[in-house]
Amino acid sequence: MLLVQLRFGFGRLNEDNFLQVLVDWAQSTYGDELDLHGGEYPHMATFETEEKLVKQVLTWFILEWTNPRTNTTLLEEFVDKFVKDTALAAKVSQFGRAFYSTFRITRRVSDCTYVVVDQITKKRYRVKFRNTIPPSHARLTFNGYIHPWEPDGTHRATGILTFREAPSIPFITPNMQEDLFRMMMKEKQDKCESVPVSATTKLSTYLKNQPIETVNAVSGFLNVPEGRKREKISGIRAALSGDGAAHVLESLPKKELACLLHVRQSPQKASKYGGLERKFGDDDFDPYGSGRARSVIGRLREKGLLIVGKKTMGDKRYKVAVAPAELGAALDKLDPPSEPASDKSKSAAKRPRRWMARSWF
Repeated sequence: MLLVQLRFGFGRLNEDNFLQVLVDWAQSTYGDELDLHGGEYPHMATFETEEKLVKQVLTWFILEWTNPRTNTTLLEEFVDKFVKDTALAAKVSQFGRAFYSTFRITRRVSDCTYVVVDQITKKRYRVKFRNTIPPSHARLTFNGYIHPWEPDGTHRATGILTFREAPSIPFITPNMQEDLFRMMMKEKQDKCESVPVSATTKLSTYLKNQPIETVNAVSGFLNVPEGRKREKISGIRAALSGDGAAHVLESLPKKELACLLHVRQSPQKASKYGGLERKFGDDDFDPYGSGRARSVIGRLREKGLLIVGKKTMGDKRYKVAVAPAELGAALDKLDPPSEPASDKSKSAAKRPRRWMARSWF
């Protein structure tokens, strides 16, 4: 504990500084793992800035990522190693019970404390926020983490919360319904394509935040047995394990395989979406449409062999396409050897500076 205090420059560890110290320790100790697994962040949301996205990925990394060497989360490891005060350990361990969901604010209790309803489980929670909620709270929903904290059962919000206001519902004429439906489906697809992705993103993780229509298309291609969404995703994971990925690649038409190899050989193993369309044709993938995709990119997306999302490249955030991590080893066997990157390029790829922001909590 003394070594942690000396290294990160804080006094006695307490409830107020615990999370910041945990963040600093996690970045210092597990920076390489964060760079490698940050693209696996599973919760779909739209962030106002790149900084907020990075903070939220780190929150997930500390609370949910399991270290395969210890089979524990980073929170559990930190508490076990450094928090010797049993009362404090019990208190801060409540961070480990944090869970992510969509919540609707229903009632104000006091300054910064409100009653919210989990929109998935319909359970009610009293939640204390770090900042005051706008007066129009009755129409607000938010995505984010909450965790138990106070003895009376009050939870506390942590990480980055993304708020949105529930839209008012105007009178809709029959002539407006078709246009409204198309607009809603377009917005829904845009949201699905805003999730962070990288070459380490697994298809099984990506599909958790995709519509059931996409899961159905992928499971149909891979001949996965019928079942619920979770069961189908499990079947998809099994179908691509072992030699499954290599067999799938062997079955592809030449143009589709060429597209995947192009993506895999692109910088950071991710191809900017616009450039990919210019090279292989427009993407006609539509998970909500009645017809099958006919384009090269569309067919690959329909099969789950190409996933689309957002990724930071340089100083900007782009819409990109990547091959799922399950295909990586099989694709690399088909790749010609590439020119070795300079030491400077390797260092930048290994540890992007944007993951290392401090004083987030």
